[in-house]
Amino acid sequence: MDRLLIVDDDPQVRLSLESTLASDELEVMLAATAREGLALLESHPPGAVVLDVRLPDMSGLEAFDLIRKIDPRLPVIIITAHATTETAIEAMKRGAFEYLLKPVDLHQLRELLAKAIQVSRMRHVPAVFEEAAEHDDSVDRIVGHSPVMQEVYKSIGRVAPLDVNVLILGESGTGKELVARAIYHHSSRRDKPYEVIDCAAVPEALLESELFGHERGAFIQHRHTVAGRDRRLATADASQAAASAARATLQPRRRQRDHPNQRAVDRGHESEAR
Repeated sequence: MDRLLIVDDDPQVRLSLESTLASDELEVMLAATAREGLALLESHPPGAVVLDVRLPDMSGLEAFDLIRKIDPRLPVIIITAHATTETAIEAMKRGAFEYLLKPVDLHQLRELLAKAIQVSRMRHVPAVFEEAAEHDDSVDRIVGHSPVMQEVYKSIGRVAPLDVNVLILGESGTGKELVARAIYHHSSRRDKPYEVIDCAAVPEALLESELFGHERGAFIQHRHTVAGRDRRLATADASQAAASAARATLQPRRRQRDHPNQRAVDRGHESEAR
């Protein structure tokens, strides 16, 4: 059963979210303070966290940093009734999975939690080879003994320890995502976040902004600078939360800018063939 931790000092919010989200497939744990939430996180690790910004014992952003120290790969959705531009930017810079305003749209929250728990599983559950997983149902298996699969295993071993970009090609259903996860779990970044980006779900005109962000004024409706996935993940990397491979995977590297409108350089990314 998946597990969700909700940290909010408002008892009505806690009970409302619990009654809405709890099910036979999802166990919901509640905490009124950051310290209670951290204690539950260590004793009963959840698949995702919903965290309020304003808590009685410390700020939600401070609690977020402590959560990152315990488990840098855990998706955290930050919610608040006191929205400020600075808080939103800071939350996403630190690596929050999402930032929502109260009252929370429950349909949107359910969808986000489903994605967050799926991402959490990808980050925590290793993709291993068949022999290593013969009696272990907690892992995802890569099956195959043919000479071609042996070459795949050797290629995974060659590239996993390297700091390079990897393009994984193959027809639908051949296991590209499992190979990406195997590379991740055998790499030096295996204790850091694993970021999945489905490029097919992002409109072509917005893909560059989604990956690399944009400056204030780049779009008429955008009045603030927005950090892209690479900026947010690079910031998270500095606090033990870097990103790694996925179906459409971004390997973030430091961006270099001489001018606000200069294109980001050194864009390391890989996406599956479709």
